[in-house]
Amino acid sequence: MGDVEKETGKIINIKHLSDNLKIKSNKYLFYKDDILYGKLNPYLKKVLVAPSNGVCTTEFIPINLYGFCSPILYSLILKSSYVSALVDEASYGATLPRVKPDFISRLIVPLPPEQEQRRIVKQIELIFKELE
Repeated sequence: MGDVEKETGKIINIKHLSDNLKIKSNKYLFYKDDILYGKLNPYLKKVLVAPSNGVCTTEFIPINLYGFCSPILYSLILKSSYVSALVDEASYGATLPRVKPDFISRLIVPLPPEQEQRRIVKQIELIFKELE
């Protein structure tokens, strides 16, 4: 969790198994373009699109998209105030709030048709490019 920047979802430090990284706890496999949703302290909005296949701590919930669903758009929706409000209500734990994976898996997220998703993502990418 500490290797992902809050709100932006940018990876701060990629660890490779070849770097003598030892996995000491339970883990999830994920695949390129899956969404990784940080369930610990969800208000930090640690949500990212997986840049490659990998392994993550169980503090992330891998979300595999099917049909046509833009991973970029879906990750932005998961960081939206709409989803954040729903997740805040469903979170438990005072010191280290978390959200249950089954809550995220049952979350209903309205998505526009494929062409509109592509148009939205294109506009978002142009804006992000200007911001950088």
